[in-house]
Formats: sequence, structure tokens, C-alpha cells
Amino acid sequence: MPAARKYRLKPEPVEAFQWKGNTADWPENWPARAFRPHETDPEKIYISAYRRGKQLVCPGDWVVRGPWGLTRYSNEEFLALYEPWEGE
Repeated sequence: MPAARKYRLKPEPVEAFQWKGNTADWPENWPARAFRPHETDPEKIYISAYRRGKQLVCPGDWVVRGPWGLTRYSNEEFLALYEPWEGE
């Protein structure tokens, strides 16, 4: 039986912003229909995340838009996975 090979995730440039709790901070080049306000807390929103369904985004979380769509990460998760990129 052949042995399993090791792979690593290829770096993929993405767009991201850190949610600060204000809908005015939503990137103007992202569709506004991609988020919905929280029912009782105006500093929180919901996004429709790829393969994760509806996700609650709280102040300090990051919203990442990649080829797969939107995904929410905590600040700790984002900083562990992403670094600034200056490409096109």
C-alpha cells in the first residue's frame, strides 16, 4: 500500500477587514447583502459564510473574502493564518 504524502495549503491572497462594530465600516466594494444586522446587538452582524452557514461576527473578528466566499475568524485565528500581502 502506498504511503500518504504531505501537503501544505498554498498561500492565496484574500481581502479582509476587522469588524469594529459599525456597519459603516463594511467595505464599499463588498455587497451589502452579504451581511445582516444582529437582532438585539447593533455591534454584531451575521454573514453567510462558505460551508459554515450563518456566522455571528463580533467586534474584533475578521471577515475574509476569498475565492470561496466569506469566512469569519477570531482575531487570534486570523493572525495565526494570515499576514499582510502587497501583491495585486
